[in-house]
Amino acid sequence: MRHTDTFEVTVKGAGRRPQTFILPQERNVELKKLLHTMQGMGKEFIPAEEVLPQLFDPVKGPATSLRGLRYREKLTQKKLADMVGILQHHLSEMENGKRPIGKAMAKKLAEALNGNWRTLM
Repeated sequence: MRHTDTFEVTVKGAGRRPQTFILPQERNVELKKLLHTMQGMGKEFIPAEEVLPQLFDPVKGPATSLRGLRYREKLTQKKLADMVGILQHHLSEMENGKRPIGKAMAKKLAEALNGNWRTLM
C-alpha cells in the first residue's frame, strides 16, 4: 500500500499515552461518518472500540498493529522481513492474522519498528 493510500488517526485512551495508527484511505469515509454521528449525539469522546474495532480483536489486533507500525516506519514487508530474519510471506501471514506472532518474534519486530512488543501480542 502506498503512503498516499493511508491516513493517520491518533487515539487517546483514558490513562494511556496517545497512539497514532495509519489506516487505509477507505476507512476514512467510515470514520468520518462515525464522527459525524457521534457529534450529532453530543458525545465528546468516542470509545476506541467503535473507531478501530479490529484493534480489540485477539487475532486482528496484533496483525493491525504490526501493519501500522511497518507503515509508520515506511518499510516494505521484504525490508522488515530481512531486518528480523524471516521470509517475507511469513510476515505477510502475520499481518493478515494467518500466522501467530509469538513473544520472541514480537520483541524482534518491535525493536526493528521502534514500538512496544506488547502491542503485537
